[in-house]
Amino acid sequence: LDAYWITALAEPWNDVRGQAAFYQQIAALDPKDTHEVAEKLHTVRCRVRIGWGREDPWIPSSQAAELQARLPGHPSTVMLAGTGHLAPLEKTVEVREAIDEWLNL
Repeated sequence: LDAYWITALAEPWNDVRGQAAFYQQIAALDPKDTHEVAEKLHTVRCRVRIGWGREDPWIPSSQAAELQARLPGHPSTVMLAGTGHLAPLEKTVEVREAIDEWLNL
């Protein structure tokens, strides 16, 4: 990411209060929080395409395959090389192109 986005994304966490909130947020993460949604993915009725940053340091790309398996019709997945967790910011053009391609199918 360029300096603008790094500054904008980090700004809320830069003071003592923000840092405490950040660690509280991370500590509160629990896979159970998404279990209910994951169990309902088989009921999705709209077209879906999955986009994933191949180098996502937070959610491994193997999770894209699990998501794909849970969705009806085994939707296509676009793995964005050289991309981490924030694909729309990291690879804006590639994300737009993937969406445009998908919408024109």
